[in-house]
Amino acid sequence: MTDDEVNDLNKTLKTFSTRTSTSALRKLAAVGGQFGVAKSQIDEFTAAADKIGVAIGDQFGGTEAAAQQTLLLRNIFRDIKSDAIDKDLLQIGNALNVLEADGAATAPVMSDLSGRMGGVLSVMGVTANKILGTSATLQELNVTAERGGTAVVDIFQRMTTETAVFAKVAGLPLKEYEKLIREDIWGAFMLYLKGIKEVSADNI
Repeated sequence: MTDDEVNDLNKTLKTFSTRTSTSALRKLAAVGGQFGVAKSQIDEFTAAADKIGVAIGDQFGGTEAAAQQTLLLRNIFRDIKSDAIDKDLLQIGNALNVLEADGAATAPVMSDLSGRMGGVLSVMGVTANKILGTSATLQELNVTAERGGTAVVDIFQRMTTETAVFAKVAGLPLKEYEKLIREDIWGAFMLYLKGIKEVSADNI
């Protein structure tokens, strides 16, 4: 940023309605710059990052770390990424906050799990809410981020390469299950899980 741009940013930061110091806000703005946030969006990013820091910053060890994690998730979650970076980040931060309040999962572990799974699952059409929800469930089941992320990604990838096996467990004809995977891979996954439960119950 040029000197004039820095001066303009400082003036804008001083107008924020927050208890966060201007110097701390500048550090948040720097995080945005490091992650490639456009100059035209730095103000919006900084304001959103500050709010996220107030809500869940302590769990991440600080507002800057929380901002980094939510930015990483925004870059992964294709279904929510828009031109409004502040709304995107606040949506992610709010989801983490709500899931943390509703159960035993914690924002940092959910973020870790979501990051490990999201790169693959988002491309396959799984939404951010489902990825975050799965992360919360895995943590509550005491599954580690590394193990859980690897396992879930493996299942989704195998659904597309070993479809006949998954279709059998799901209880659908192969062609119908292949169509479901193309149109709603999450639905195919849930049907597979339902099939596993039924098979397990029959073996009791």
